[in-house]
Amino acid sequence: MTERLLLLLDNKDTLALQNFYQTFNVDLIDWKLIYQSFQDNFVNSDCLNLMGFMYEHGYGFSQNSDLSFHHYQMSADAGNMIGLNNLGVSYEKGIGTIVNLEKACGCYQRASELGCS
Repeated sequence: MTERLLLLLDNKDTLALQNFYQTFNVDLIDWKLIYQSFQDNFVNSDCLNLMGFMYEHGYGFSQNSDLSFHHYQMSADAGNMIGLNNLGVSYEKGIGTIVNLEKACGCYQRASELGCS
């Protein structure tokens, strides 16, 4: 499962990643290996989004909502549809930021325009 995730990240296949995220089991992922692989790939918007997820849920290291929001923001700024969606969730639920439903809706709209379902 870890190897499949790394391959999808390396191929920068955001749609395939979206499908993977909807079905994968977090307990079957070697999160430390994922994090180590990011050292060479940190500018990849999919990796930035996954870093946000890892910080949000505490996979691979301590949970940190502020760093989660920061990584989702960087992924969204790079035009990543999943990053935009996760940034919207952060604004909607106040994860690492204050609740801002207007910004959440804007993120969801942009993510939808890019193909996020």
